[in-house]
Amino acid sequence: MEKISTEDLISSLLVYGFDKVDNFLYTSVLSKLATDECNYDEIEITGEPISKNFKKYVDYDGKAFKLKEGFTLDSMVLNESGYKVTLRNYLSSSRFLNSYLSGFDFHDVISKKMSYLKIDDTAKLTEEYFSKKEMEMASAINVVRSKRKPHFFWSKKN
Repeated sequence: MEKISTEDLISSLLVYGFDKVDNFLYTSVLSKLATDECNYDEIEITGEPISKNFKKYVDYDGKAFKLKEGFTLDSMVLNESGYKVTLRNYLSSSRFLNSYLSGFDFHDVISKKMSYLKIDDTAKLTEEYFSKKEMEMASAINVVRSKRKPHFFWSKKN
């Protein structure tokens, strides 16, 4: 059984390429992870507190978790054994989560976030509410307005 903490999920999302992880992204991925039938017997979501080591390199500004100023995933940091490793390897991400995220449909999360914020055009996305990765994903797909329905849907470009 794979144990997943808040720190594990945030770290995995940062390592996956998100420059920040806000509550909407975190909650959306967590709820999908927890409700996927294929994960039901494989995972246990824990309430472990965030570690001091995580707090050394990741900040929370009240809106989102992001790497502290001056750090990138390629920054060299000392691990507990005193060896230099990249921050990407230091952060607590699991193979299970990395595999899960590689098949995750983030377009659905972005669509729901845009709908919640009443944004109907990807050109109106700002870094205030969206990570750079979310904006890249949104610009890589078409937002199509349906004449029959008031909401929009995503279609991947060929």
